[in-house]
Amino acid sequence: MATAQVVTGKSITLTINSVAYTDQCTSSMLTPSENPITGVTFSGAYAAKGIPTWTLDVELVADWGAASSICESLWSAAETGTNVTFTMLAATGASFTGSVVPVFPSVGGAADSVQSISVSFPVNGGITETFS
Repeated sequence: MATAQVVTGKSITLTINSVAYTDQCTSSMLTPSENPITGVTFSGAYAAKGIPTWTLDVELVADWGAASSICESLWSAAETGTNVTFTMLAATGASFTGSVVPVFPSVGGAADSVQSISVSFPVNGGITETFS
């Protein structure tokens, strides 16, 4: 009988203009969206596996004004279309890498808490995975 292993997130690194950002990230989720192909022919209905699209959702501590600010780097990347890459590493050693379409980060937050932002990146192309 197989033993279940609990997998927890270990880290995510976003790289913008050759600068790696890890410490600002508090959580991340890489989610596929399956896009099956369906239709009807004279012989009947059919369904086939389509190409999945991916979204990378990241929670970050807002660091506006800090040296090497990820918020300011994301803003600039969204303005210029600069490539943003990511590497996610699970506690088990599995890794997932790819690139995302840069988007503008949100600005603001509650007065009584650490400001954080949520960014939802469309993944550009596929994911490269390495299972250990």
